[in-house]
Amino acid sequence: MSNHYHIVLKVSDNKLWSVTQTLKTWNRLYNLPYLCEKFLKNEITTKAELRQVKVMAKMYRKRLMNISWFMKCLNEYIAVKANAEDKCKGHFWEARFKSQALLDEKALLTCMAYVDLNPIRAAMAKTPETSDYTSIQERIKNKKTKLLPFNEKNIPYYLSDYIALVDYTGKCIHPNKKGYIENDIPDILNRLEIHPDTWLDEMKQYRTSGKNAIGTVAQIKSFYKSIKSKLPFGTPAPAWE
Repeated sequence: MSNHYHIVLKVSDNKLWSVTQTLKTWNRLYNLPYLCEKFLKNEITTKAELRQVKVMAKMYRKRLMNISWFMKCLNEYIAVKANAEDKCKGHFWEARFKSQALLDEKALLTCMAYVDLNPIRAAMAKTPETSDYTSIQERIKNKKTKLLPFNEKNIPYYLSDYIALVDYTGKCIHPNKKGYIENDIPDILNRLEIHPDTWLDEMKQYRTSGKNAIGTVAQIKSFYKSIKSKLPFGTPAPAWE
């Protein structure tokens, strides 16, 4: 978008990564310290050096699955590029990013559709395939995309169903009033038991900055328990509960 962006991330568990795998992955982003380079060249000669390498690998492993660290790296890169383009210096971003945990497949697809329809809601594009810088345009135009694929392991639905879902949802958006899909509801809505009357209302949850997680009541309670945080007072039940 013109002054912000949305991104949907999958945080993978890399706790079982070896020291070598962790260091090689980190080295794709940053230069490694001398000791880590020695380790990858099999030139470590003392236990003290090996111990220090393992300490650094543990830190890198933790950072590689940390959303805050990812956003720091991404925003820093964008800021440097933007300031160079504008020939200026100083802060580029106004505030820290906001995030929401997506606790089930319904939440994931709803959020993805919300993000992919941003240019259409802003009148920057007329169709998903002409929406520049969106994942749906990338998926439509590039079969070899590096985006997370639609398959049983990652996003367990057909890409064609998701594209139809986004397209139908886009037809519901009207300048002056909430739209309604009268006919031809995509099969994916029935499979997920998403009611067409509440679909647009569910999408509005992603504009609510006070929510840190989206899912069923049980999932939200479990999420807050896992991060050892109290459930926000007055948290409403999701539309699909």
